[in-house]
Amino acid sequence: MNYLYLWPIFNSCNIQEEVKELLDADAFIKVDEKWKEIMSKVAKDLHVLKLSDIAGLERDLKGSLKTLETLQKKLGAYLEEKQKYFPRFYFLPNEDLIEILGDSNKPKLV
Repeated sequence: MNYLYLWPIFNSCNIQEEVKELLDADAFIKVDEKWKEIMSKVAKDLHVLKLSDIAGLERDLKGSLKTLETLQKKLGAYLEEKQKYFPRFYFLPNEDLIEILGDSNKPKLV
């Protein structure tokens, strides 16, 4: 799963208010912050074997994956609801639909 395509939906002002509770935007923000924290540690020493020195890395990554899977399921339900109101959305892949909904404050792009 590519979590980057989830980023626009959790960082759009219009959408975030609508889905904050439904999709648990706070959980996504925590996963994003944890990822950035891990990557900053990795950037300090690019030797693969040094990854074993990062305390709780496996636990953090597994927890983040579980959270992202849950968020993706909730997002799927949210997108399905949007598709009911706008049937043309059925013909778009989820990544494109997320991008469109993320740009909903820019009507010309939508």
